[in-house]
Parts: sequence; C-alpha cells; structure tokens
Amino acid sequence: MARPIDVPHDILDEILSRLPVKSLVRFKSVSKSWSRFISSPPFTRNHYRRASSPDPEITALKILISKPDGFRFIDCEPSRLPVPVRFRFPQTRTRDIHDHVRFFGSCHGLVCLGIGNPRHLVLWNPSTGDSKTLPDYYKVLSVPAMRNCFGGLGYDPSCDDYKVILTDNSRLLIFSLRKNSWRNMRVRNGTGVLTNGVYSNGALYWKNYGEERIFGFDLKSERLYEMPQPDLVNDDAFYFHTGSLFGVGERLCVACRKPITNDLRGGIEFWVRMKPGVKESWTKIHRMPKHNRWSCFWNSFLYLLKRKGFILLGDPQQEIRTYDANGFGLQVEKTMFCNDPSRCKDWNARFHPHRHEAIVYTESLISPNLSN
Repeated sequence: MARPIDVPHDILDEILSRLPVKSLVRFKSVSKSWSRFISSPPFTRNHYRRASSPDPEITALKILISKPDGFRFIDCEPSRLPVPVRFRFPQTRTRDIHDHVRFFGSCHGLVCLGIGNPRHLVLWNPSTGDSKTLPDYYKVLSVPAMRNCFGGLGYDPSCDDYKVILTDNSRLLIFSLRKNSWRNMRVRNGTGVLTNGVYSNGALYWKNYGEERIFGFDLKSERLYEMPQPDLVNDDAFYFHTGSLFGVGERLCVACRKPITNDLRGGIEFWVRMKPGVKESWTKIHRMPKHNRWSCFWNSFLYLLKRKGFILLGDPQQEIRTYDANGFGLQVEKTMFCNDPSRCKDWNARFHPHRHEAIVYTESLISPNLSN
C-alpha cells in the first residue's frame, strides 16, 4: 500500500482551508496525521474565518429546522432547495417521549440545544456530529429547573471560551465551556427578555420585553448593560419589530417597524451596527415596504444577506420564507408537523408538535469539546 504523500503543513493548510466541511470530514480518514491536522484548533479557526467571510465561492450558511421526524437544513441561497438530512443527533440523558428540542443560540458553527423545558443542554456541531452534553445546571447550582427561559451562545475571544447563558428574568446562569462549570448571577431589576440572545463581537444581545430597548451581555466582563441604539426608535412612529434582532455576519441588525398611516404604507427598516458601542455607527441597509401578501408584524427574522439582498424569516404559518429586498416572496419552505410520536422512534429526543424552531448557523469544524 502506497504511503500518503508528506505535504508541508503550510501548503496543506492553504489547500484544505478552502474546502467545505463535508469534504474535510471525509479527508480525516486519509491518515492519522491528516485527522489530527484537520481537527487541530488552529486549523478549525482558520477554516471558520474563511467560511464566514463574504467570499462568494464559499457557501457555508445554513438554516437548521427542527421537525417531528428530525432536522432538515436550507442553504442560504435562494436557488437551492431545502434538503432533508439525517443528522447524527447527540446522545442525551433523557428519552422522555414528551421532551422537545429548542434552539437557544448558535455561534461559530455550534448550536445550543435545550431538551425538556430545558432540563438538559447540549452543544452540537451539526456539520460534524460532535456534541457535548452540559452538566445539569439545576443539580450543580442546587436551583429549581427553569421552565420559561431564554438564552444564548457566544464566544469570549479574551480567553478562547464559549459561554452559554440562560435567564428567566430574575436569574442569569452562565456556563463556561473551557471551565466546564456553571455560575449563578443575580439580576437586580430583571432582564425582561422574551427572545434568545443574538451573538455579535463578544457579546449577546436581547430586546427588552415591552420597551424599545436593547440589552447586551459582555462575555468577557460578564456585565449586563443597555446598548446605544438607532435614533429612529425615539420617534413614536417607529418601534422594534417582533423578533427584531438578528445577525448580518458578526454584526448586529435590528428591524424597526413603522405602522401604516394615511401617507405611508408602513414597512420595516433594517439597521446594522457597523462598530460595537458606537451609536453613530448604526446604518440603514434595507427597507421592506408593507405588502398584502405577507404580514410583517409577527415574523421572526433569521438572517439578512446584504450582498445578495435576500431576507430569510419564519412566521406563525410554520414556514421559512425568502424575500428579496423589496419584500417580494421568492421561495417558501413549509415545516409541517405531525402528532404521531411513532414517527420519531429513531430519535432520542422528541419535537414539540405545535412549535417549529429554526436557527441560522455557519458550517464549521469547531468542536464543542475544547480538549479535542
């Protein structure tokens, strides 16, 4: 049997870092040295930087959708059709038929799953199948399990650590992946959030419930603060859209809705924060007029592709819709549900029959097991 050719690491890095994750997962079986190289943190970080860049030759963005019989993903390209996929679902400590899966956030290709209220949390890389079940926070901290809670997943570059946040308004729990530990942080006036956090440049962001305010959580200092926001929200005619915070690459985007008036048909404006912490850096990049064919109020925006001008969102009709920058529908992905648990018999986690979940992630090789 011929020995594999010894390729210098710098050349190997330059070649392999341009390939998609699916190919690299296969190439790990070429040899032990290739497997170690492809799995090494320096290479996985370099590959992610390329995959998350606006390079049109690299399409790595996916929308992950939970369905009662599994997951499926959609390429963030309007010319491509939704693809049902049998992902390697992570092993968990529960097999309760009533458990269901929630998405709590995504960051650098990792997705945070909550299973059963959530009683169990899992960090999962859908592209590689690698996963890590987190220690049960209610056992470690000796606190009641949260039922109505929201959270987020983000990266702290100061210590190369991924952190998971859970909050039920009165409490804020923080998990450090590098330390593999939870800690409890008391919130004096409550968090007032009813959505999961959006990650951007070392912080997680939430819209405050019932108020036109955005709160940030700095993952380095672990400090909660109010974020400077666009001046337009001081205008009574504008207010934040439901599901208004989402990502444009590593930047934060907010959707602001103007109600229909006699002289204006209403619509949604999209503002992107170009520089963290700088109020004047908010820049309007799109405006979607109101159309009768879709209701803009209850939609939850998933992602906005500035380069191509397409907007991806979900709505209560259990659909994922693709729109161009003018609000005209291009593609609809229906996410139908069933109430028959027997169709889920191959899965060790069930999906709530009346809830559809969708989240955007970037394909990567990054492992939820930092020791790998």
